[in-house]
Amino acid sequence: MSDVLERIKPYGKHNIYVKIYELDEHRSVSISDAKWIVCSYEGFEKGVGVFNPNPSERVDVIALILNDEKNRFFPVISFLTREEALRLALDLLKLLTGKNEAMLMEVLCQMLMEGDLR
Repeated sequence: MSDVLERIKPYGKHNIYVKIYELDEHRSVSISDAKWIVCSYEGFEKGVGVFNPNPSERVDVIALILNDEKNRFFPVISFLTREEALRLALDLLKLLTGKNEAMLMEVLCQMLMEGDLR
């Protein structure tokens, strides 16, 4: 984990930015049009992070980003290790399919062996 934290500087593990939004009376923000995207983190250049939604190679630093396209802004950026990303993928699949973890692991292992998850 410390290797990932070193590679994502100046970011932290989880980042929340609200400077362009108006806070309500509960000090919260509603962003109804934003979408979650997953990108590789490729570094920090000219004062901004470089994120790639379509990497051509396997990546080690994965960014889960809330993308506010309307405002061209990322209010949430979380960095995941490969292990965290796989755990999240598995948890999401369990919720979506209703299958237990053992069944999903079997399917994922089969996909890995067949080269579908490279």
